Amino acid sequence: MKYYLLLLAFICQLSGATEINWAKSYLLESQGKYPQAIQAIKVGLTSKENTKEYTYLRMAWLNYLQKKYNQSISYYQQALKLNSQSIDAHLGLSLVMSAQYRWKEASIQAKKVLKEAPSHYAANIRLMAIRYAEKKWFALAQQALKLTKQYPTQSTPWLYLARAQAWQMKKTQAKESYRMVLRYLPRNIEALGYLK
Repeated sequence: MKYYLLLLAFICQLSGATEINWAKSYLLESQGKYPQAIQAIKVGLTSKENTKEYTYLRMAWLNYLQKKYNQSISYYQQALKLNSQSIDAHLGLSLVMSAQYRWKEASIQAKKVLKEAPSHYAANIRLMAIRYAEKKWFALAQQALKLTKQYPTQSTPWLYLARAQAWQMKKTQAKESYRMVLRYLPRNIEALGYLK
């Protein structure tokens, strides 16, 4: 035991205690021990290293995993106070707000990302999921069509396009889009079911 404590002290001197805490936090997260994972990184809020923003983002994520949505939002907002251009924080907020069915607010956060990075894949997918939840078929179809052109080999935009077309009763177009889904995901149950 004494040997391990000496080894840990030596590693901390070489790599810094903060890195050890991050590694420990990720390990605890992988084990589903979210409160302990948060505790492991709280040192990042008082560290002399520039880790405060990342600590807030990580704490927000770990709270989201526990379905502590209001705490998660609070931490994402703290990260935004440190860096108002944080795409990660805006995407995180859109995720948490979607989990709370706060579609309008989630949409605002996704659009903030797209204002900075119009082709950001994750933000576009998040916004399409929101439009799907809101049943905004025309807007969903327009965005999905744009994304199929930017990311032609990705199945998710094709899937959202097919859904929007199906809900708009554009059966021929929907079938064509579902066939594109099957090109990339040959066993997609939704596409196979629609094309029966």
